[in-house]
Amino acid sequence: MPARAGTVDRLFLDLYCTVVRHPQHGEVWNELTEGLARLLELPLVMVGHYGAHGTLGILATSRESALWWDLHRVPERWDGSLVGRGLAALALGDESPATLDLHDERFVCWREGADRDRLRSGCAVRVRSRLGEHLLQFFAPRADAFDDDLKTLLLELGERTQRLLDDLALLREQKLLSSALEHAGNAAFITDREGTIVWCNRAFSRMYGYTRDEAVGQNPRFLSSGRQGVRYYRDLWSTIRSGRVWAGETVDRDRSGVAYTVRQTITPFSWNDEQSHFLAVHDDISAEYAQRLRSQLRDGIDAVTGLMTRAAFEERLTQATADDGREWTLMLVSLREFHDGVRALGGRVADSVAAEIGQRLREALGGDVPAAAMDPGEYAVQIAHDGAIDTTALVKSLEAALARPFGHLSAALIARPRVAVAHFPADGRSFDALMHHADQQLADRPVSRARR
Repeated sequence: MPARAGTVDRLFLDLYCTVVRHPQHGEVWNELTEGLARLLELPLVMVGHYGAHGTLGILATSRESALWWDLHRVPERWDGSLVGRGLAALALGDESPATLDLHDERFVCWREGADRDRLRSGCAVRVRSRLGEHLLQFFAPRADAFDDDLKTLLLELGERTQRLLDDLALLREQKLLSSALEHAGNAAFITDREGTIVWCNRAFSRMYGYTRDEAVGQNPRFLSSGRQGVRYYRDLWSTIRSGRVWAGETVDRDRSGVAYTVRQTITPFSWNDEQSHFLAVHDDISAEYAQRLRSQLRDGIDAVTGLMTRAAFEERLTQATADDGREWTLMLVSLREFHDGVRALGGRVADSVAAEIGQRLREALGGDVPAAAMDPGEYAVQIAHDGAIDTTALVKSLEAALARPFGHLSAALIARPRVAVAHFPADGRSFDALMHHADQQLADRPVSRARR
């Protein structure tokens, strides 16, 4: 028996090697039947599949024979018809393994082929797996070949075959998903929990110009354009490490320095029941983003808040940075926590609150101070250093105006503005540099527990 056990293990090890090499091909069926025939020293072993129309389709045989040909010509059935009384029908019942003398009237349709092959008895084991219902059929030249010990072994072989087929189904599914990602039109890559790229698809290489060998082992920050601030990445990582999907827009650069605006979705997933990797999918929306910027520049005013659009404000400040002799201050006002709470109440409520925030900003600033709606829940103000405006007093005025209760909201929703300032040219000589300086201030300040 130990020698037989070792032989079984070697057979299924070889079968697993075939499954790994050729998961989409039928070689495993041929190796299975031929290997079982050698192992059991039986003249004929077949594997079949219970089809949707009540017939058993023969997938493979250990050798071509007269009985094999007859079973192809007149397939076994299990629906109670004249030919529905063979091994396939018996194995569907409680008789597993099912045995049958091939001279029994229930096998009459295939007796001639069995006689030509000098076969006298048959045994069948039903195998249920993720690949469907299968049947292992074993044929012997003696009527008493399938004793209790051999039936026990056949049941064990059926169980091993079930596990093999379950693993084959899982491998095929994984291969299918891998192929789908590999050939997807959107750039995609996978990182480990520390953010190191472990895989990327062809679309990633086409988009960014890096081969898979060049990208694997890198952190995705090597694509960064520098347009995203500290808080952007802090929010991204806190979201995905908590097991939630993160989605947002990102500006990346390819190998030659060309900027791409992408809509990025990052999905955490598990390996061995432990969250360990992240799948990032990038959709190039550069054309859409450029159209949006042109629209914002053309309109100049945000339709909801009545403030300047981000594009118009950035254009204004970019022009202002050309004059090194004129000092001014960029003020960044964040109401993100408040905005997140209001957004949960629905789009109409959020738009109404955003409109009121715009009105309060205009009242607090007066008509001569440019202000813009930058991102959801964030606003920016440019303050000229002409002696007419007290920056400290203006900050206090803004905080007081925004902290007033909103009449149509719950008392629990209170706006607590967080304000950061960046001075031109001391803190930066470009719009991006000034925004980064202000963003860093907000990132360094503690936020409420709900946002951590």
